Amino acid sequence: MGRSLRRFSRISGGAGSGRGAASVFARAVLSFLRTTTGGFRNANALIAIGRAIAGADGLPNSAFRAMSASPVILVIAIAVI
Repeated sequence: MGRSLRRFSRISGGAGSGRGAASVFARAVLSFLRTTTGGFRNANALIAIGRAIAGADGLPNSAFRAMSASPVILVIAIAVI
Protein backbone atom coordinates (compact mmCIF):
# COMPACT_ATOMS: atom_id res chain seq x y z
CA MET A 1 0.00 0.00 0.00
CA GLY A 2 2.83 2.39 0.75
CA ARG A 3 4.28 2.06 -2.72
CA SER A 4 1.00 2.77 -4.52
CA LEU A 5 0.28 5.73 -2.24
CA ARG A 6 3.68 7.20 -3.05
CA ARG A 7 3.05 6.72 -6.75
CA PHE A 8 -0.39 8.35 -6.51
CA SER A 9 0.99 11.36 -4.62
CA ARG A 10 3.67 11.91 -7.27
CA ILE A 11 1.18 11.63 -10.11
CA SER A 12 -1.36 13.96 -8.51
CA GLY A 13 1.34 16.45 -7.53
CA GLY A 14 2.73 16.49 -11.05
CA ALA A 15 -0.71 16.89 -12.58
CA GLY A 16 -1.59 19.79 -10.28
CA SER A 17 1.71 21.53 -10.89
CA GLY A 18 1.42 21.04 -14.63
CA ARG A 19 -2.09 22.48 -14.70
CA GLY A 20 -0.97 25.66 -12.96
CA ALA A 21 2.05 26.08 -15.22
CA ALA A 22 -0.05 25.51 -18.33
CA SER A 23 -2.54 28.11 -17.14
CA VAL A 24 0.14 30.78 -16.63
CA PHE A 25 1.71 29.97 -20.01
CA ALA A 26 -1.62 29.99 -21.87
CA ARG A 27 -2.73 33.27 -20.31
CA ALA A 28 0.59 34.94 -21.15
CA VAL A 29 0.33 33.78 -24.77
CA LEU A 30 -3.30 34.94 -25.05
CA SER A 31 -2.43 38.30 -23.54
CA PHE A 32 0.48 38.59 -25.98
CA LEU A 33 -1.83 37.98 -28.92
CA ARG A 34 -4.47 40.46 -27.70
CA THR A 35 -2.16 43.30 -26.72
CA THR A 36 -1.19 45.87 -29.33
CA THR A 37 1.09 48.03 -27.18
CA GLY A 38 4.75 47.15 -27.75
CA GLY A 39 5.96 47.19 -24.15
CA PHE A 40 3.17 45.04 -22.76
CA ARG A 41 3.41 42.70 -25.72
CA ASN A 42 7.13 42.14 -25.13
CA ALA A 43 6.59 41.61 -21.41
CA ASN A 44 3.95 38.95 -22.05
CA ALA A 45 6.25 37.22 -24.53
CA LEU A 46 9.05 37.13 -21.94
CA ILE A 47 6.71 35.72 -19.30
CA ALA A 48 5.59 32.96 -21.69
CA ILE A 49 9.17 32.13 -22.70
CA GLY A 50 10.38 32.12 -19.09
CA ARG A 51 7.50 29.86 -18.06
CA ALA A 52 8.31 27.47 -20.92
CA ILE A 53 11.96 27.35 -19.82
CA ALA A 54 10.95 26.68 -16.21
CA GLY A 55 8.55 23.98 -17.39
CA ALA A 56 11.31 22.28 -19.34
CA ASP A 57 13.30 22.00 -16.12
CA GLY A 58 12.18 18.43 -15.50
CA LEU A 59 13.33 17.15 -18.88
CA PRO A 60 17.07 16.93 -18.13
CA ASN A 61 16.28 15.62 -14.65
CA SER A 62 14.25 12.72 -16.01
CA ALA A 63 16.53 12.04 -18.97
CA PHE A 64 19.81 11.97 -17.03
CA ARG A 65 18.45 11.12 -13.55
CA ALA A 66 20.43 13.99 -12.11
CA MET A 67 19.35 17.21 -10.40
CA SER A 68 22.48 19.12 -11.45
CA ALA A 69 20.80 21.01 -14.31
CA SER A 70 17.80 22.13 -12.27
CA PRO A 71 19.29 25.17 -10.50
CA VAL A 72 20.88 26.49 -13.68
CA ILE A 73 17.68 26.17 -15.69
CA LEU A 74 15.62 27.86 -12.98
CA VAL A 75 18.05 30.77 -12.76
CA ILE A 76 17.80 31.23 -16.53
CA ALA A 77 13.98 31.09 -16.39
CA ILE A 78 13.82 33.66 -13.58
CA ALA A 79 16.21 35.95 -15.45
CA VAL A 80 14.00 35.80 -18.56
CA ILE A 81 10.83 36.45 -16.60
